[in-house]
Amino acid sequence: MRLICKLMLAGCFFAMISSCEKDNTEPYGFISYKVDGIIKTLSTNAYYNTGNSIVIYGTGSNGEKIALYIFMHGKTGEFQFAKDIDSALATYSPGYFVSDSGKLSVDSFDGRHISGTFAFASSSGKEKKNITNGQFSSTIVNPNGENISPRPGIDTSISAKGLNTIKAPK
Repeated sequence: MRLICKLMLAGCFFAMISSCEKDNTEPYGFISYKVDGIIKTLSTNAYYNTGNSIVIYGTGSNGEKIALYIFMHGKTGEFQFAKDIDSALATYSPGYFVSDSGKLSVDSFDGRHISGTFAFASSSGKEKKNITNGQFSSTIVNPNGENISPRPGIDTSISAKGLNTIKAPK
């Protein structure tokens, strides 16, 4: 049952990412990672989703997309990419890959800005991809591209390493 939920949630992410490409929001950060031995750096946007969950997604000019969905409820720490989707979920495209396992670490979060690291193994049918050396840093905006205030219930004093500790790789 959880696998079906995960696949449905992944489909929603891809639909959301595709629809977000059409609006003209400016990127508010970066996401970088290594896939197939190649280091990628994409512009990102981060949004609050239901509750205090956050979606961070990056898009590239060649159609490459990556999305990190964190069920975080306003905290720093480590989150697992697992088949049971209790903590975090990641998607990668081209190819409609969904995370099977891995870890995401939120190093800094104050309700307006989020940064951290990640790595995950993913699959799309019988094909597999490993996403490694991931890092992200993004301002959280609402869907029309404006900066937002922290959601109610978020402790804005939370910050493991301070804001803007991760810089975009060259």
